[in-house]
This record gives sequence, C-alpha cells and structure tokens, in this order.
Amino acid sequence: MAVECPKCHQLNDDADERCAFCSSPLVIPIMPSEGLGALSQSVGLLSPKRCPFHPDANVRLEKDHLLCSECGHDLGKLQSGDAAVAEDAENERFGANEEGNRSAYLEVEGGQEVFFRGAYTTRVPLKANSLLFGRRDVMASHYPDIDLMMYRKLDPAISRRHLRLFRENGRFYVEDLCNNNATFINDYSNKLNHERRELRHGDRIFVSMSLSFIFRFED
Repeated sequence: MAVECPKCHQLNDDADERCAFCSSPLVIPIMPSEGLGALSQSVGLLSPKRCPFHPDANVRLEKDHLLCSECGHDLGKLQSGDAAVAEDAENERFGANEEGNRSAYLEVEGGQEVFFRGAYTTRVPLKANSLLFGRRDVMASHYPDIDLMMYRKLDPAISRRHLRLFRENGRFYVEDLCNNNATFINDYSNKLNHERRELRHGDRIFVSMSLSFIFRFED
C-alpha cells in the first residue's frame, strides 16, 4: 500500500523511510508532550472550493493556489474571503454556535499535526455537529474529516473509521468506532468499546500510543 508524503503529498512505497520526491521522512516521530504551552495555535485552512473530479477530497494550499489533494487539479487562487466564507457555510450547515452552546476545540498534544480541511494543523475548531476521525482510503472512497493517514506507518492501530466526535443538545461526546483497535479517555485503562462518552474540559482522547487530543472549551 502506498504512503502519502506529509510534505509534498506524493505517493511512496510502503517500505520507504523517506519520500522519493522531496526526501522528507515518511515516519512521523513521536514527540514528547510538554503540556499545552508546547502546542501551536494555528488553525487549518477552510475552503468552500471542491474538486469537480474528487468532490469529497481534501483541498491543500500550494503557494497561493488551492489544489485537490487527490489529483492536483488547480481550483484557483486563494481569495482573502475563502476561509471566512467556508467557515460561515460550515456554521450554517451544522447549526454551530447556537445561543447557549459553548464553542470548543481540540489540541493535538505534543505539537504533532493532523490533516484537517485541506491543511496540517495542531488545533481543530469544533464547529461541526459531527467529525469523523480515521485514515483516508482512496480506493474505498473514504475521506474522514480528521485524516490520520500520515500516522499509518507509525501507528497501524489507527483505523479507517476510528472515532466520532459529535455534539448533541449542547454537549460534546466521543464515540469509539473501531473493530480491532481502540479509543481511550484520559488514560489507557479507560477504554471505549463502541461506547460513547461525554467530554469535559481538559479530557484527553487517545487514538493510539503516540497520538492524543485535548478537548477544551473556548474561554
């Protein structure tokens, strides 16, 4: 199975340790956690543009152009209002930030990155009512909202459909979707087995032994 380079997005042989195109490492190193102070505050790119050939594919930014992450189709230049338009559309679609609901986000612990909405980021705003976490599978036309494909060489324990984070009646929940793997809350003894659990400020969601998220409400 081919492995996508996290830097140039080219496909490489599964046995390769470095990208044959840009020489970047294909194995994502495990980074020690130093608390929230070590985490970046960057937010992933939001874009309303979609590839006509792969409408469910992610969109990536290369220089000042938006490209389909599957076929490289040029979707045009990034406009100053693209991110704002996409965010407004996302809010309208999912009814995000209704009055009385608190805004929340996920921090990727240890400064690591995940692929979300066409960009690599360490912070995911929870504006949708439901987000699917897992590994992208082009052959099966499976495109999760939080794509963890870049961790597959390091973490075979990450499933294509690993977990779902959703909001219901103003509360946030995490639900394990794995058949052979697992999701843990706060420590590795607290395992979810196709169960849902309400999230509280500061909870840690462990996807694997090297990747975890911190759930936090906005101040």
